[in-house]
Amino acid sequence: MPNLNLGAGVPQHVNLTYTPTWLFTPVSSIANNVRLYNEGQNTVYVGQADVTTLTGLPISPGSKPVLLTNVTSSLYAISSVTQGALLGTVTTASTAGQTTAIFYTGAVALLPPGTQFMIGSTFGTSNQEVVNVSTSVGTSTVSTSTAMKFYHSTTDNVWAVTPTYGQLSVNGGVI
Repeated sequence: MPNLNLGAGVPQHVNLTYTPTWLFTPVSSIANNVRLYNEGQNTVYVGQADVTTLTGLPISPGSKPVLLTNVTSSLYAISSVTQGALLGTVTTASTAGQTTAIFYTGAVALLPPGTQFMIGSTFGTSNQEVVNVSTSVGTSTVSTSTAMKFYHSTTDNVWAVTPTYGQLSVNGGVI
C-alpha cells in the first residue's frame, strides 16, 4: 500500500495482485497529476475501484511512464492472471454483487478455499473477472471473498488461473 506521508512528486512503489489495490487519491478541488511507471515484468491495469483487466488502462512493463492529468477520482490498479484449464460452466446465473456461484459439479472439486478462478463467457470478454474462493459448499457451490462485479449466465465458463504480480511506481499530487 502506498505511503501517504511521502508528499507530492515522491515515488511510491506499489505491489499488485489480481485484486484492485489503491494507488492515489487526489486533493479535492485542485488539479492533480499522476505519473505511473510499470517497474515489473507483467502488464498492469489502472482504473477506478472496480478495475479489471478489461476495464483498466493497460501499462506494459518497461514502457514510457504514463502521465494522467487533472485526476479527479481515486486510482486503483491490478495485475493480470495466466489462464489455465477450462474447469466447467456456470449452472445457475448470478447477478453482480453476489458472493455465491453455482457451477457444474466438476469445477468445485478443483477450487478449494484460497484458490482463484476466472469466470466469464469466454476468455477476454467484458464480463470476465477473477475471484477468490472463500468456501466450497457441497459439490457445486462456492462462496467468494469479494462480490462479483458482473452478471454471469449459465453459458459462462469457469477457468483455472495463476495470478501474475506487478509493480508500479506512482508519483502524484499537485504538480
